[in-house]
Amino acid sequence: MIDHRRRITVTTTADTVRNSVTSPVARATAAVAVLVALGACAPAPSTPAVGATSASATPRPTLADPVAAAEALARELHPPGASALPSGRTDYRRPGDVGADLELLVSRRPDVVRPLVLPHRTPLGAPVTGVELGRADDFAPVFVLLGGHHAGEWPSVDVVVEFAAELAQLHGRDQRVTDLLDRVRVVVVPVVNPDGYAVSRDLEVEGKRRSCRVDDAREEVTRAECADAANADFGVDLNRNYGVNWGGSGSSGVRTQEDYRGTGPFSEPETRNVRDLVSTHQVTGLVSVHTYAALTVRPPYQRATSATADEPLYARVGEVMAAANGYPSVPGGDLYEAAGTAVEWAYHTTGGLGFDVELGGDSSHDPFPTAVVGPYAGFRESVLVAVEAAADPANHAVLTGTAPEGAVLTARKSFDQTTGRDGTAFTSDLTSTATAHGAFTWHVNPSVRPAFDGGTHDEAWTVTCARPHGEVLQETRVTAGRGTTTGVDLGECAADW
Repeated sequence: MIDHRRRITVTTTADTVRNSVTSPVARATAAVAVLVALGACAPAPSTPAVGATSASATPRPTLADPVAAAEALARELHPPGASALPSGRTDYRRPGDVGADLELLVSRRPDVVRPLVLPHRTPLGAPVTGVELGRADDFAPVFVLLGGHHAGEWPSVDVVVEFAAELAQLHGRDQRVTDLLDRVRVVVVPVVNPDGYAVSRDLEVEGKRRSCRVDDAREEVTRAECADAANADFGVDLNRNYGVNWGGSGSSGVRTQEDYRGTGPFSEPETRNVRDLVSTHQVTGLVSVHTYAALTVRPPYQRATSATADEPLYARVGEVMAAANGYPSVPGGDLYEAAGTAVEWAYHTTGGLGFDVELGGDSSHDPFPTAVVGPYAGFRESVLVAVEAAADPANHAVLTGTAPEGAVLTARKSFDQTTGRDGTAFTSDLTSTATAHGAFTWHVNPSVRPAFDGGTHDEAWTVTCARPHGEVLQETRVTAGRGTTTGVDLGECAADW
């Protein structure tokens, strides 16, 4: 999680997609990803920007023998002397290694793994990249796994990449993983904050925690400025910059403090990336990885805040995760107070269940064998539990119906939320889109949204049915509670089609 008295932060790097492997497919994928991230070309169908519907735009590639591909990948990653990790690594990745490892997964398992580039560049101009694994269908529930909010928390980056590597190797070989990935879209972003991570991991400022925003008045800074010892006390704690409860107890408005929250909610491109990712997908589950409190953490993150409306469910899932990873499950306020975190924002905005998994240790990055190799098996199992919870319709909502072939369905909500500092309102927009092929089963978050006082906001999804060029033929409002299945009558759309 995020104790400014003892922790550091991890992020993504400008090198994330720079290194290439020998495969021409991988090199082409990486080149397109960089061009898209830098705005040099429109996204290719295989490299979707946030909000794109990759599955409906292009069929998922198929392999003649996916089991053989999975086995070949496992052999490739485990030469003599490799560790027991899915990647076989024996030491921490460098910034360029992260992108190279993801690129390898895309090139070897294109039937399961797809590249992802988030829309906002960092203050140093770095793209923030990741991968999607599993079901590419836009009607599927989405699970998001984040690493590297805090620059010096290197283990949070490595275990996230390891999880992606393991899923790529097990799909087709392990029944549990295969069934899960056939039901869920898993989005993995190993480094939320690439700038700070690069400066820390390259040992320019090893103890860095925050982003490279060393000057609030400028959108862009240089690597030299970020690494300058004179600027060591500057930067934004990205896990204090999210909108819900921004500025509340557990964050600071003083630029030199480790938990400095920035100038306003979502003032930073790195947190806007996560906001846009979550706001344009039906993210029914999210895990953000940190070091080193050895806890499984859920909202609320303030001692005076009421338990969430979903506390029994939240606690139950948290306990199963804790049994797997050995890290006790607690509300965030039991550790220390924090405000403006990714998990709390995501839960109170979407209703999707989110957790901070705090890896154990004695520092932000203990030696690799004890910080990554040792705890990985328990971490992996706890995240699989969270993915299974995200996939379970009892924990979100389902919309069913029938729409014309090729009709574009959109579920949208817009509502005001408030910061924790002075109650200033800001508007949140949730919009997800899917292309229909007749009968559909759409896994969505509840329209009934959790309130900060432990109650709920009775809201509805606005569902539209439109032609591919954008003409809306029908609009209807649908109220959906957690665990419910609601039929959507799109007869008017069908009649006008």
